[in-house]
Amino acid sequence: MSKTMEYHYRYSTDKELSVGKNQLTHEESQCTSGVYLFDHKACHLLNNIPKIDESGQRNQMSFVKVTTEEDKKCEKSFTEVVNGGFEAIVGAYDNENMCPFESDAVVEVDDSAPRVIASQWYFDDDSATLPQRKCQWTFAPKSGYKLKIAFSVFIINATDESVRLYDDANPVFNLGGAEELPSRVFYTEKNFRIEYDRSARMSDPLSTRFLAVISAFSLDVKPETSEYCTANTTVTLTDDRTLTNYNVTQLLKPYGNSQECNFYVNSVPGKEVQFSVSTVDIEDCCDSLTIETPSATVNFSNPKNDDSNAVYSTVGAEVATIRWKSDGNYGRAGFRIHAEVLDCKCSGEKVINLNKNNSNVYISPSSTLYYCPGMDCQWTLSAPENTILILELNVYLRSQCFSNTNGFGDSLEIFDGTTTYKPQCVFDQPAPRPFYKKNLSINFESSDKRVTNQDENGHFDIKASYVDLVSLRSKNTVRFFNDSADSVLFRTSALVEQFSSVTFTLSKELSSKKLQLYPMSMDASLSFIDNVLIMDGDLSHVASSTSIYDLLYNTTVARPITSTTGSITLVLPYTSSIRHSGAMFLKVYDDSRDCSEANSVFNAPPDGDTFQTTYTAKSQNSKLLVCPLMILSLPGSFGDALNLRINSIQGTDKSVKVLPGTEHNVIPFYEVSRNNLSMFNNTSLYGDLFTILVPVGATIHFSIKMTTVVADRNVAGNTHSMGIFMTPNYPNGDASKQNIAERSLQIISLSSYDSQIDDRFKVKFDINGKLSSASSLDVHVDSKLFFRTANVDSVRLSFVSPYARQVTFRYKGPEGEKGFFVRYEVIPKPGDRPVIGSANDTAPTIAPKPNAAAVLSSAGTVVVIMAMFILVI
Repeated sequence: MSKTMEYHYRYSTDKELSVGKNQLTHEESQCTSGVYLFDHKACHLLNNIPKIDESGQRNQMSFVKVTTEEDKKCEKSFTEVVNGGFEAIVGAYDNENMCPFESDAVVEVDDSAPRVIASQWYFDDDSATLPQRKCQWTFAPKSGYKLKIAFSVFIINATDESVRLYDDANPVFNLGGAEELPSRVFYTEKNFRIEYDRSARMSDPLSTRFLAVISAFSLDVKPETSEYCTANTTVTLTDDRTLTNYNVTQLLKPYGNSQECNFYVNSVPGKEVQFSVSTVDIEDCCDSLTIETPSATVNFSNPKNDDSNAVYSTVGAEVATIRWKSDGNYGRAGFRIHAEVLDCKCSGEKVINLNKNNSNVYISPSSTLYYCPGMDCQWTLSAPENTILILELNVYLRSQCFSNTNGFGDSLEIFDGTTTYKPQCVFDQPAPRPFYKKNLSINFESSDKRVTNQDENGHFDIKASYVDLVSLRSKNTVRFFNDSADSVLFRTSALVEQFSSVTFTLSKELSSKKLQLYPMSMDASLSFIDNVLIMDGDLSHVASSTSIYDLLYNTTVARPITSTTGSITLVLPYTSSIRHSGAMFLKVYDDSRDCSEANSVFNAPPDGDTFQTTYTAKSQNSKLLVCPLMILSLPGSFGDALNLRINSIQGTDKSVKVLPGTEHNVIPFYEVSRNNLSMFNNTSLYGDLFTILVPVGATIHFSIKMTTVVADRNVAGNTHSMGIFMTPNYPNGDASKQNIAERSLQIISLSSYDSQIDDRFKVKFDINGKLSSASSLDVHVDSKLFFRTANVDSVRLSFVSPYARQVTFRYKGPEGEKGFFVRYEVIPKPGDRPVIGSANDTAPTIAPKPNAAAVLSSAGTVVVIMAMFILVI
């Protein structure tokens, strides 16, 4: 018979450990190694052997690797990669004809060397062919010892297979065909013989297989006690403690046979004790470990209860009982249960006064990491006059950070005299939080509900400090608003240093006006948005304050902020390596041109989503005929153009005007009424600020979204439509962008290449703006050049093209120039109108202003050279 060899390894560590090369010598040049792992810890075996991870189930698993070595050796290196350890039995064999660790002779089992039997080597592979085999193993104890066999795996589904166990010559069981074991463990003082009739089949990890461990221990059974496991131990805890049945400094030493001990654990008033399992490495068939509290009884011998995150708690004098009893142990490590003591009394001073000698304090509900159920704590916090109070929040109320867990109803509230803030989870709270308030009250309550999982535990701590406003003046910048049309889109990334600030203030000419700040929705996660302090006033006088976070996400804070002092100051109280800029839009509120102090500024979602809303123009000034509505596209948004669509107009027959920028007396991009509403369905505009003038009393429903306009666009010429073709930075320009850009708009008939179908159209278009010396605008009708202009300081022209199947606008120039826009109208040819010729047949209509210099070429083309047009509104 070919021989197999068996090696039993057991390693335990809390660090990564490489356990050398354990060599199994074999007579043949090709050998196969089988490795059985015992324990629920994960481990890696090197040399490309797959990872074994039993996901918390204390079931034995196996895998094999075939190797060919010139030195006729199979080598394995073990690497432990998680805390804890693993246990393995390694064997070498010739082929699957043999049953694992089969021997012709009776094997005497030593108490320090347990043995293993199994139905096959391949437990986890369904590709191995197993031959028919009759296997037999016989084990005997040494004199004065008892033999024990424990079946960790037993599944016999094949109807033509059977397993038989004999105690000496007496049958214990004869099972096959899906029959279940009467018990997982059996004992004898004589010997065990195991017989297995295996049929010829393929290996199947979910079908027939078994594995058992045979061990021996002394007949002289004396309950083993030690300093770690005495018969009965009563403990009153005021500090954390680990309850165990072994010396935790001797991880490789197994616990003793026949241990039995009980721990009775309580605490003192004002304390909670939370029990959790650190390690459970016991024989689940034969050992018993339980914990009993007033609310739960758990048997850890069942692998399903081996949850290291589970928590079992007692309060005050309540008693938790831990009971442990072991059988004969062949090498398990034992258990460790951690008892963590929580302080349930509110910590710290209740009244806290910050000053030069007490400039930093920490506020927490408990002196321990986690707080208890049933707590009720209050603190009052004050700082000197004319200072910014800074709270750095580290908040994790019980279960609030996970949507899939049940809330506990805990509450943390910070009240500044005006607004109540309710932080719940550190993930959605910016740190730090600034306040320009002299006094704050902080209230905390936790419900009586107890946690059952470590992830549910809650904690918070608040660091409070302050900074004097006078000390910030060296890092302050002042910017003035000089005109009612002035506005600023400010991003907090412009504030670089800690406590750097900017003050926006109205000039003397605007002293009768008001300064407003609107928060803009940004694409950053809440925990990283710069939580800039927003103060109504300058650094010498502050009337009130809030923060960008509260403007965006606290529904109790009014939006926008309308200054009562004529100044708004933004302060960056904190910097970090990870920053996401917030954005704020500041404008002048002028009741001679603005209808309302609120709801007149909107921004397109920066992520490309569509925003839809309804706006009704209501004016507090009876002299106003229109109400301005401002639309912003934020820098860094998805796309480079704003798609603005007015879906409906109600309550007026007048037109709604869409303007560039904030000035009201400029040439509009377009005017839309109920009559031509459908013609502007897909109009895209470049720029970051637009104004819609809505007649008083009218209601419009509109939608906005960011989009990307390609360099070359196509528009169908078969329907009556209107649109805009424009330079990217009209009307303000961007001096930082000097690259030459090329853009085109092609209006084309759907049947341009079918001369039998006459679906031509003409295009009416207006050109407004200017072109630099490096810029040009060409208009082609069909294949002919119809119009060209360049180097024009101020231009306002109107044209009508002849009927054609294709009209193309082509621009080339610096990307950042102020530029121009073209308003065009596509007019399909009426069916009863005679056909008009091509660009060579009919000259365009030219409407230049006085002092225009235009040349009509022989080909019917208008060329504008160095023209100086006066922009007339």
